[in-house]
Amino acid sequence: MARITAVTALYDIGREAIDGRTADDYLVWLNATLRLPVPFVIYLDPAIDPAKVKTKPCDTLIQQPKELFKPFSWSRQVESICRHSRAIRTRRDIAFLLPAYGMMVNSKIYALQDAAKRTDTDILLWLDAGISRFFADDLAGCRVDDAFADELGRAPMAFTADPLLARAMERNAAPRKFIGTAAKLMSGGDIAVSSRHVDRLADAVTRMVEDDWFPNGIWDNDQTLFGALALGGEEVMIADVSSGFASLAERLFSYPARVPKRHSSIAQRLRWHFGPKADLVD
Repeated sequence: MARITAVTALYDIGREAIDGRTADDYLVWLNATLRLPVPFVIYLDPAIDPAKVKTKPCDTLIQQPKELFKPFSWSRQVESICRHSRAIRTRRDIAFLLPAYGMMVNSKIYALQDAAKRTDTDILLWLDAGISRFFADDLAGCRVDDAFADELGRAPMAFTADPLLARAMERNAAPRKFIGTAAKLMSGGDIAVSSRHVDRLADAVTRMVEDDWFPNGIWDNDQTLFGALALGGEEVMIADVSSGFASLAERLFSYPARVPKRHSSIAQRLRWHFGPKADLVD
């Protein structure tokens, strides 16, 4: 049975000024998320009292400045692009209105990479701190679907694709066309990455951003970033095709989310993208 460690983070980046969501709101959602029956590695803003985080005995809480995550070393370039670049085709998304938000959500792969060094696990499961708000009841009642966990364990990366990404993958669209649009290409709230592949994927993100995005004056959020990786040829398991949220977590923990979803008939055709299907699919 594949071993799973969930990874999450809570930082006050000032988003309340943009959409009204406060750090206290996220603290409530985080504590509900931590009820899931898996060990967590939690990255926490040093300004937040750790006593307010309701960890389980198997959880690991790490307080460190957000600036230790790789994307914050890009702050000068990101802030300049968000303010001035003509290549950004929408400035209404929070990733462009609040540069710290874009840097924070694009820190996910680097948090997973760091967590891999701190735990002995097969699957690193990113879960947004607030993902519990998509579920109606106490998440402590969930159980892990072991068969699906084993399937995830064979994938370098797995996520839920939005129908927009699914259609783009079918027609082999170029990743560049989506960068700077804040396109919702996938569900950024729940992503599974193999511990054996996390270093390579983090390196791929760094190369994409530093060698392609910045020289061309472009930047975007995590949903576009991970979608661009898939369109660029990274092997990914498409766990579902949905315009909703938390589909991967919903299936892994056998617990229905309360957000309506539109499922697409192309989900099975895109089950594996750029992967050796005979070796990877039961």
